[in-house]
Amino acid sequence: MAIALPQRKPRSPLLLADQFAPHYQFERARHRIVDAAPDEVYAAAHALDLAQIRRPLFDVLRRLCVRACPAPLTLDELETRSPWTVLGELPGEEIVFGVAGQFWRPGGDWRRLEPRDFADFAEPGYGKLVVSLSVRPYGRRRSLVTVDVRVLLDDPASWVRFRRIWPLAGPLIGRFQAALLCAVESAALHPHRDLAPAPADLKEIT
Repeated sequence: MAIALPQRKPRSPLLLADQFAPHYQFERARHRIVDAAPDEVYAAAHALDLAQIRRPLFDVLRRLCVRACPAPLTLDELETRSPWTVLGELPGEEIVFGVAGQFWRPGGDWRRLEPRDFADFAEPGYGKLVVSLSVRPYGRRRSLVTVDVRVLLDDPASWVRFRRIWPLAGPLIGRFQAALLCAVESAALHPHRDLAPAPADLKEIT
């Protein structure tokens, strides 16, 4: 006798990040399997207070990119308190942020771009960053969470400058992704527990 499997609502087979960064020069993606349903994980990620992620790299990024404020720093607040823009969102599945800047220089010279202007922006001496956080079903009641960081450089001089720092920037981006994934898992599984550094485990896929 056939076994009736639970039905799920259709989910987009394409990545929203591909609409804003279909072609890029550098990328680093990390994944983590979380023992919770996708809707629960996505809601936890959206409500996550990034200011509670007690990692040195997150502290540095906040000082560089985010205006100081005692309020929680959620994904929604990130757009209002930093140069980052929400380029698009598939509720329950994926949210994509973008920013322009000179990432190879101290301070970065971050520049805010509206979603309608992001694809066409190609000012020499600047690059673009696209960061995607997506949640996909993994089995019956688990989720595959992905943080995908893409770097777009439209002129050769910027590409050469960034390529020089990529051996350092790539691993730092990886540490940022690992910390964010760990925080999302902790928020999904233990919503009332303060975030704290946790060792990586075998559920993380680089």
